[in-house]
Amino acid sequence: SRLIRLVSDLLELEKNQVSSPQLDFVKCPMQELISEAVLVVAHFAQTQQVYISASCSPVFAVCDRDQIVRVIVNLLSNAIKFSEPEDTVVIECFVQSEEYVLISVSDSGPGIASDDIKVIFDKFKQAGNRSKQSEGSGLGLAICKIIVDAHGGNLGVESELGKGSKFWFRLPLTANT
Repeated sequence: SRLIRLVSDLLELEKNQVSSPQLDFVKCPMQELISEAVLVVAHFAQTQQVYISASCSPVFAVCDRDQIVRVIVNLLSNAIKFSEPEDTVVIECFVQSEEYVLISVSDSGPGIASDDIKVIFDKFKQAGNRSKQSEGSGLGLAICKIIVDAHGGNLGVESELGKGSKFWFRLPLTANT
């Protein structure tokens, strides 16, 4: 199943590099998208003995629902993967400005070195200091970046070694195509 996911991710990445992803923009309640993503990763979090704390302001964004859920699931899955048992992964969503909604996912894992932060959104790149590195393909964040960029948003990370990571992305509140 890991090989199938890898091939699928490679095909999608290649398709998106040739043309922008096809997006179906609709007005979405961000609280529902976050709840859906949390539900998708709930079993994984339980098996890793990691808790999830979610909070979201009542805000709507015009986006492709499935693609944004995919981004949130990826960020949550990564945070869970790099968390220790009994840790809590925190996802927050709020209006950042009149134009943007901000979604962030924070963990208290090993953190990411500044050199790795510079390349972490490139395909096949992973942070070298993370002990569970071999479990990923290095494609998830690259695909997330393509999706968020196609929405007219931004994807970023704040991290310090030994102090965890906070991945965030912002989306326009209205379609920005």
